[in-house]
Amino acid sequence: MRAIYHIAVEGDLRRCSRDGRYEPDSLGSEGFVHCADEAVLLLVANDYYGDAAGRVLVLKLDPSQLTCDLEWEAPAPLAGGGTAHLAASATFPHVYGPIDLRAVAAVGELARGADGRFAWPARWLEGAELRAFLSR
Repeated sequence: MRAIYHIAVEGDLRRCSRDGRYEPDSLGSEGFVHCADEAVLLLVANDYYGDAAGRVLVLKLDPSQLTCDLEWEAPAPLAGGGTAHLAASATFPHVYGPIDLRAVAAVGELARGADGRFAWPARWLEGAELRAFLSR
């Protein structure tokens, strides 16, 4: 199964990670964790994280390692976000429970270009470097 991706501001990732699991605020408020596939990831980032303070990270998730249900469903847009990503895909991956950090295959930083828009990570943390980053 192909990878899926979750975007998080680094401070939120740290605040919401405990006991080997990541539980972002959307899990409590909406019942699932918003994710995207590779084709729409940057559209989602630019629609929702353009004004984010702090480093914007992308978690590459291995769906086979998720311990909760993964459903491909109609988009569930958040209030105040853009709409470019909605025109690009009819379904988005939603994870119905906490993300076990063992399902995180890599983490990269979404860097901003000169135009302020996000670009795909130039470098991914994987293996031992990834585990060290997630355990901070």
